Amino acid sequence: PEIDVCVDMHGRYDMTTGEQVAKRMEPLNLMWLEEPIPAENVEAYRRITESTSTPICAGENLYLAHGFRPLLEAGAVDIVMPDLQKAGGLGEGQRIANLANLYYVPFAPHMVASYLGAMASAHVCASVPNFMVLEWQIYFHREPMFKEIVSFDGEMVVGGFLPLSQKPGIGVEVDEVEARVRRRLGEDEAGSSRDDCRSQRSRFGAIDEGDLDPDRSHRLLHGRRARAAHALLLQGHRDRFVGQRVGAVDDRGHE
Repeated sequence: PEIDVCVDMHGRYDMTTGEQVAKRMEPLNLMWLEEPIPAENVEAYRRITESTSTPICAGENLYLAHGFRPLLEAGAVDIVMPDLQKAGGLGEGQRIANLANLYYVPFAPHMVASYLGAMASAHVCASVPNFMVLEWQIYFHREPMFKEIVSFDGEMVVGGFLPLSQKPGIGVEVDEVEARVRRRLGEDEAGSSRDDCRSQRSRFGAIDEGDLDPDRSHRLLHGRRARAAHALLLQGHRDRFVGQRVGAVDDRGHE
């Protein structure tokens, strides 16, 4: 009773199935039923929404405010959920929210980005009048990489809410050295812990991270991270890591 439940159909079903599932979900009083069908057919969405009391949510695969306009004009959804990392960024996210607000439709962004993307999305949510909830990812807590590639003050989550920094900017900085090394090591290595890498130190040796960035000379890279970082150094790797495009929380916070 203390938890709101959402169900995601991932846009993989037809209109008839969407109507049937939405109807059968009514006794559960869902927060929403997400994307029962693909995003393109506004009329099909309208028919599903009008057939049920279950709130219908959609929009993670729509782009720019213009992409949301037909859906809203037709009354085809109850909640919009743009993915701010790909829908057009922070400013466009505000425009989408304000457009939805003209139709009294809540704004609940989709979010499968890094912590940088999450906090950028949170700032958008804090700036619009119809914010409902922001998607949060459990991998922030389960996979060390997502904390190791960024730096920030305080805790990620406090009592189920995302605290926003009062300083200029998003409140999250990218650790460019760690991000470069993680990228080079690939997805498999990205999931390993620092302890796993330290265990390889005797085999591969270690280098001072200051060789890559003098401002971070107080840390060491070990094992395979050291080899990857050293390779970057030798190649004269100059391209800068670009974090998740900003794309979430008002003073009520987010889950």
